[in-house]
Amino acid sequence: MNELDNIISQYRSVFDSEIPMEGDFRRFLTRMEKSEKAPVWRLYKRGIGVAAAVAVLLGIGIAWGFYTPEREMVRVYERYCHEVAKITAELQMSVNVSEIGTLNEIIENISNESIPLMSLLPDEMRASEKLAIMKGYYQDKLNGILELRTIVKSR
Repeated sequence: MNELDNIISQYRSVFDSEIPMEGDFRRFLTRMEKSEKAPVWRLYKRGIGVAAAVAVLLGIGIAWGFYTPEREMVRVYERYCHEVAKITAELQMSVNVSEIGTLNEIIENISNESIPLMSLLPDEMRASEKLAIMKGYYQDKLNGILELRTIVKSR
């Protein structure tokens, strides 16, 4: 593309002074219409390819045990901890130094667990049920911290 840009800039005066040949405008419009339709089809084909690749990767992951409910429970907890840490850092940057201790205390009261929930759920419960409970529980805790962020940012 750079080479084409160089050629066009080098011969700009010739391009601007020459009258297009008869039929050039019609050919240009035809090509433009085709090119406008082509990307949609290419994106559609590419989307199908990406979806197929994701399906294959998920299938392989499930076959190797990568996407088991037990592992997903750990991922849910890790994502929750990561989000809490990220929001905490963001909020600490937006308050006065004298308020950081109070802010940390509030966040700790919302997010702290002496024993993680996944350790408290009964063994008799199916892993998929445990995962659903964990997702809801940690989302509720995260919503509380997000609401705190809204309050802190609005003042």
